[in-house]
Amino acid sequence: MEMSTLQDVSQYGLSNRAAGNIHHFLPWDMLEDTRKKLRSPNNPDGLVFLGVAENPLLYKDVTNFIRHNLTVSPDDQYGYGVGPRGSPRLKKALASFFQDSFHAERPVLEKEILIFPGVAGVLDALAWSICADGEGIIIPVPFWSGISQGFGERARVVMIPATYQSVEGYQGLDDLFDPDINRKALENALQKATKDKVVVRGVMLCR
Repeated sequence: MEMSTLQDVSQYGLSNRAAGNIHHFLPWDMLEDTRKKLRSPNNPDGLVFLGVAENPLLYKDVTNFIRHNLTVSPDDQYGYGVGPRGSPRLKKALASFFQDSFHAERPVLEKEILIFPGVAGVLDALAWSICADGEGIIIPVPFWSGISQGFGERARVVMIPATYQSVEGYQGLDDLFDPDINRKALENALQKATKDKVVVRGVMLCR
């Protein structure tokens, strides 16, 4: 453990686990600082941030759509009226959507669908559930920078990037959609992880 982390433990009474996660807060500090500079009605010359899955230019349109097309059922949508595992109506709709849109080989059941508050929550729960400390997940690059925080903060999962540039036969970005190039990139990542004595628990695809 680094000296600064030890000082954090002694000064603030943090657990070793919590203190070890402090270095993961830095990207969020930068993100919060960036958000202060974003375009808004009060800051028309501000930044349009494309680093996250949101677009403030659409806020007004989305707000109007919600206001005129959706209604709230207090008994179902406030508190834990439908239970802590997500809306049954949403699960039913998602099961039908996944079944029909992706032509699932077996029925997609509502009880198999879990609802989380965003991708970061999904990544954290997934990594915590399938990986022990120091085990790894392979992910082709490029990928969303927030994935490393979702996997690393609580679950302490090792990110194993599968790169393409070093793959024999790679010529450009179009090769990222070539099955053979992908297989070679994933195999190279697995071999490197094995050499580094990192147990690989899964492969994550991020578009």
